[in-house]
Amino acid sequence: MGVVYSSRGIKGSVTKHQDIKDFYKIVEEGRDLQLGELLTEQLTAKAADRDRAVKKKSEMEETALRLVKEQELLQQRIQKLSAENQQLRTQLDQLRDLPLEEVAWQLGLTNTKDGKWKGTGHIINIDEHSWYDFSPGFQKGGGGAFDLVIHVLCCSFPQAIV
Repeated sequence: MGVVYSSRGIKGSVTKHQDIKDFYKIVEEGRDLQLGELLTEQLTAKAADRDRAVKKKSEMEETALRLVKEQELLQQRIQKLSAENQQLRTQLDQLRDLPLEEVAWQLGLTNTKDGKWKGTGHIINIDEHSWYDFSPGFQKGGGGAFDLVIHVLCCSFPQAIV
């Protein structure tokens, strides 16, 4: 036997007819609930975004403060190194200007009667701020104390400073 339909609904159904106004009222209440849930989700998401932004801002401020402190320390270090550099340059200039006769004597060269400095295979003539080695195989000249030390000791510039 098949289902018999009445003019409205299914015959024998316990479902009751609902007034159209009541139906739309329920639909609207559902929309309000969905809208409320949606607004809650949006507010929660915005609050989370704000919290992340506040945290990021705090981290950036901490980083900025740390970098400022590091920069200050580096500036102090630069000033200290600049002062040390200037002091070393002054000392190098003083060493560079040492009288060549004193340098030759400290190197173990001996001043002969003819004004030449001899020793360790060198015959060096000193003329105030310059020198010349007349020894066979060397025959070289230069100026300044460092050049003379480098030549006689066959060493590098840093070794000559020492």
